[in-house]
Amino acid sequence: MAHTKTEVIGFCGAVIDFVQTNRDALVSRGMDIDRILADLNADADAAMRAGSEHELQKLTMLETTEKTNAVFGKAYNNASSTVDLVVGLFGKTSRLGHLTAHLRSRVSPARKQYSAAPAVEPSKKTA
Repeated sequence: MAHTKTEVIGFCGAVIDFVQTNRDALVSRGMDIDRILADLNADADAAMRAGSEHELQKLTMLETTEKTNAVFGKAYNNASSTVDLVVGLFGKTSRLGHLTAHLRSRVSPARKQYSAAPAVEPSKKTA
């Protein structure tokens, strides 16, 4: 669709007004003004209803997205806190510390390839 919803509704309204204002001239050329106006009004009303329904669905999706993001954020933060707890208890250079750090790095391995820091060989220490 090349036009915005507002443009389409405005255009329909302008054409309806034009047809009503010029009724006599259009009827004199054989146009069925009542049918044309009925069709235009029905289409404009349907477009308004569809646009309103669409806006309500967008609002619902926005609310759902916010709730979903909050749930995912809580889940990630809980897992990350658990990793931090293990590292805090055993130290980041311990075997368990390295294993938990590896868990976190696996969340987004694609980002790791763009890191400017060189990879460091983990220590062979055990917990």
